[in-house]
Amino acid sequence: MTDLKALSPAFVIVAGVFLLVVGIFVLARAHFSKSSEVDLAYLLVDGSLKPPRVTLGKGVGLGAFLASTWVLVLYAVQGLVDSAMFLAYIGGWGAVKAYADVTALKERGMVNRVDDPDK
Repeated sequence: MTDLKALSPAFVIVAGVFLLVVGIFVLARAHFSKSSEVDLAYLLVDGSLKPPRVTLGKGVGLGAFLASTWVLVLYAVQGLVDSAMFLAYIGGWGAVKAYADVTALKERGMVNRVDDPDK
């Protein structure tokens, strides 16, 4: 019987490339479909800026997400992920998303503050 831990780095690379190709195919079909509202430019373009443009923050955020997800998958295949690491990953990216949403709402003036009864 083959030792799975010896195959794990090669398996992660093959599975990762396969999932990347499938993901790109699905996103490209959605992006180019006239009936879909998916626009891949919003992965890097900050739409709140006038005019909308690519920002360093969006690029770094996307790169950090992809890199951390790849490392988590690699560690999981090697059996090195415990519940604390997984919760840190989920909590970290959940906090980033929540912060980005609250910041965007504040910029648009759509946040209702508890300490200000007039808003």
